[in-house]
Amino acid sequence: QDLLFVNVIDRAWTPPRFTPRGFISTLINQLMRAQVTNSLSAVAERLRRTGVRVFDFGPSTPLDISVFLFKKHECRRVFDQGVSDAAALAAEPARWRVL
Repeated sequence: QDLLFVNVIDRAWTPPRFTPRGFISTLINQLMRAQVTNSLSAVAERLRRTGVRVFDFGPSTPLDISVFLFKKHECRRVFDQGVSDAAALAAEPARWRVL
């Protein structure tokens, strides 16, 4: 009875960047963060009553990849980071529990 949100953004708020790519990336990150927050707030009480545990897991450091292009070196770097981050989640899941 676990619910795991897997984000592609870090949990900390980051200030907007004012280049065209940075601005779009910032908007996407804020929209994704708001989606998780709003989804949880809408069902939090029901989840608590039913005993569902909720985890909000994201990358240990910002991924900083292009949202428009897939570059091999960026994909390799974030894949490797994902493997490492997943190991951290498996070792200590309570760290990411939000409900």
